[in-house]
Parts: sequence; structure tokens; C-alpha cells
Amino acid sequence: MQPPLRLVFATFATFLAFAVAAIALDDQKPSVVDQHTMKPSSLADAPSVHLHVTLKRQALEIHGYSEFDVFATPVVSTDNTSVFYDGYAVFVEGAVQFKYLFVDGVAYLVETNNSDPVNQTVQCFPSNIPFASAVSALNEATPIPSASVGDKVVECTSGNLFKTSFDGADFALCVSDASGFVAFGSEMNFKVEYLDGHVDISAPRLNEVLCPIVKTSTFVTPTALALITGGDIQVSSSRNLKTAEHMWMDAPTCSCKSKPRPCIFFHGLGNENEEKELQDLSRHWGDMSKRTPCWKCSFGDSTSWVSLSAPMTGSMASDYLQDFCNDEISSFATGIFELTGQCPMDPSRKSTSYQNEKYSSKDLNAAYIAAQEAYRGNITTTLCSNSYVGVFSKYQAMSIIAGKSVPHKSPENDCLVEFQSCAVGLDTSLFGNSYTDKFYMPELNHADTSFRTRDALFKASQKPAKWFECLL
Repeated sequence: MQPPLRLVFATFATFLAFAVAAIALDDQKPSVVDQHTMKPSSLADAPSVHLHVTLKRQALEIHGYSEFDVFATPVVSTDNTSVFYDGYAVFVEGAVQFKYLFVDGVAYLVETNNSDPVNQTVQCFPSNIPFASAVSALNEATPIPSASVGDKVVECTSGNLFKTSFDGADFALCVSDASGFVAFGSEMNFKVEYLDGHVDISAPRLNEVLCPIVKTSTFVTPTALALITGGDIQVSSSRNLKTAEHMWMDAPTCSCKSKPRPCIFFHGLGNENEEKELQDLSRHWGDMSKRTPCWKCSFGDSTSWVSLSAPMTGSMASDYLQDFCNDEISSFATGIFELTGQCPMDPSRKSTSYQNEKYSSKDLNAAYIAAQEAYRGNITTTLCSNSYVGVFSKYQAMSIIAGKSVPHKSPENDCLVEFQSCAVGLDTSLFGNSYTDKFYMPELNHADTSFRTRDALFKASQKPAKWFECLL
């Protein structure tokens, strides 16, 4: 089983960043003051923290957990000008315990099987966590008068409410009292508890393996320093609380905006066995059926046609595999067989031979033209990705290999289908990279766009389930 590492480490980055901000609650509440009256403070005052995290959507769950705990401790530079955080979280899935650690700028995973707790598996991983955004979240925190998530008002009885964002996700930070802090977001909340004692976090042992350092300490600006130590926050007059606006965040889920209706799924390629009836099994659709508050089933004037990563001019992955099966190329990225199928190729995969290329025929070219005309004239909404990396999952590595090794016509592809193939005949100016866009151009690989993985915690460009749920 491949754990959702990117989600966990991204979770660490954000929650540790906000943990830093939360330290400002210790004994004194942060106040907004003029630069000339600021009180000096020191990074050395930063304590260890305990964060309780609540995820509001099933598509975000980590190892099946919608709630979990993170423990973190600051590592401050000798000159007290920069800091990073060590942290860990533990999950149990079945008979296996997964312990995620971030120590000295390195990300680790320790797997322990209950049947053999002595022999542990330790791995190290690089990470693409946007740490600069975490620092910016501290630098840019500003006071606000009120906030709401959907139609629910954020209750902050103390009145000390701040807004900030991390990697595109907005949060309202409520300073309640000296013992805690709550961050409210559209899709997650977390509560911070300040610990009296220091949390010791040590790196696991790896035999003859040197893990890459993915994070070093980051310089702390005066605003961030004030948040970390509980000092006064310097703001300009343009950020005065009296002129700040209400902060509104999206509701965590979408309800049906029209009349609930049945839905038909066409699963496309990848069925191992020919079946007489349409199938909605999880191996083809993940948990997509849970994201359908309302859909149509009859092809009348009111029918909504939603397309996902359709190869409307074909896929060069089909041509690539046919070259290999015909012994026209000697080298093949065997790690992508799960995506492309194997030799001999079945007819359904051959049917996606690239339009006007050597494996296409006059009949197939004509069929493409007819399909494109129907697509252009009847499509309601579509998802076409321009990236093959996607969220972390068991499909990510093979998708990256396919995105690079298949001789695609464009680097903008989801590993199997190019954006230009998926969007052929459509006005590309209609596409946006937010789940709120009707025509969605996300940063997802082909497995992500078929709902076999999960939504990213923060990026609006990596939330296929929420996009689908909020369409109609």
C-alpha cells in the first residue's frame, strides 16, 4: 500500500507554520500597534506545540483519518533570526502503523507491522512542500472583524481574529485564550495546544542511506517574529482593523443546486473484462459516485455532458505501446504498463491511436472528426489537465515516467492525454485552474482525474472530487 505521503508532509508544513503563529497566544494576546511602540521579542521563546487536525471532507482523509494529532518543536538558529519545525504524526491502517516525521529538514516514513514490531521499514523522501508560502502566511497575517465558512459564522468570542493563507487556502485564526488557538478553513480546522515541556523528536536510523534535506531554517520577519513570540504585530495604517473587511470562505461541500437525478458513468478504457452492463466499480471510478448530488440520465435537451480527460485526438501512449508491441522500438518504460496496458493490445486501446498518425486509419480519422464535432457542440463542462505529476499516490511515479517517456505532442499532458487533445475545438480561454471553474485545467495526472486518488489539502488546482461535486 502506498501511503499519501505528499498530503501528510504538506499537512506538516502548513500545520507547523500555523503552530508558529499560534505561539503568540501564550500568556499575552498579540496586539496591532504602530511601528514606534513595538515591543522587542525573541525566537528563543517559542515552545513545542500539539495540534489537533480535523478534515471536513472524505476526499482529504489520510489513511482513513478525518482527525489526527501532530506534535512539533521549534529549531531556532543560533542567532535567533530563523527557525524551522521538527514534527511527527502517527496513523494506524489495518495491521500497519505509519509514523511520519520531519526532522532536521528531512522527511521520513517509518512503517511498523503489528505482527513484527521489531523489524521496521524506514524510508526517506524528498518533498516539494511550498515552505516559502508557510513563511508568507506568518508575514501576511492581518486582523479582521469577522469571518464565515459558507453560511456559518466563525465564532471568536475574544474578538482577536486574523486572516492568512497558505498555498492558496485561506484561514481565519482565532485567538481565544492563553491555552489555545483555533484556525478555521473551508475544508479543515485545527486547534493548537501549547506544551510546557520540550518535545524531543529524533530521526530514525537508516543504514548507509543519506536522505536529502528538503528544508533548512527560514529567516523570520518582524511580523512573523511577533506572532511566534507573542509580541506586538507591526501593521501599516492600510491594515487597520476598523477598515478590514469580512472574510468569507467556501463551504466544505456542495449540495445539489437543482433536482436530484440518476447518473450514468461511462468508464472508458481499462476494463480487464468485457462486460454487458455499465459498471461503476471503485477500481474504475474511485469513490466518484459519492460526489454526485444531482445528475441527469436521459439524453434530452436538458442533458449535462461532463467529460474527464477525453483523448479527442487520441493518445500518443497508444502509438508508443504499438511501436513496442511491433518491435519498432527496443526500449520501453515498463513501469507504465499499468497505465498503457500490455502486448498484445486490446482493440479499445488501439482505438485511441493518435489522429492522422501511422496507426490511425481513414475510418478512425473520420470518427475523430465526427466525435469532435459532437463534443464541441454538446459538451457542458470538462476537465483537461496540463500536468502529469498530480497528487502523491501509488500512480504518481508511473505517471511522471509516462509523461516524460511517451512521445507526446506537447509537454502539457496528464501522462496519457495531452491538454490540446482533451480541449480540441473548445475555447481554451474558458479554462481555469480552480475547482470553481466550469472548464477545469488542474495540475493532476490521469489517475487523479479518474478519481482513483484524492484531493490535495490546499491547492485549488488539485481538487477533482470537489470540482465534480460542485458542478451542477
